[in-house]
Amino acid sequence: MKLTFSLSSANGAVISVIQIMQKPQGLVAVGEVTSGSVSKGDTVGIQNGDKVAIYDKLKRIEIDHEEVLMAESGQLIGVCLTDTSKEGLLRYLGRN
Repeated sequence: MKLTFSLSSANGAVISVIQIMQKPQGLVAVGEVTSGSVSKGDTVGIQNGDKVAIYDKLKRIEIDHEEVLMAESGQLIGVCLTDTSKEGLLRYLGRN
């Protein structure tokens, strides 16, 4: 499913997400790191206006289907989130 939103980390990194997929291992989000860098295990937040943000950990990061430990600005990546479902995310974003 194509969808545009951002994941933000405490260190100021931002991932602009363009697609999400529910997989057995978790929610996979594909997007570009638009600022900073992200690492496996980082906690990221999804913010929707004035609502309380959803926070989740990056279980896995991939570049070109290869697992990496970190990604930097300008790289297109896929990340696996541990506790967020596609259905829950869409409901939170008001797109269910």
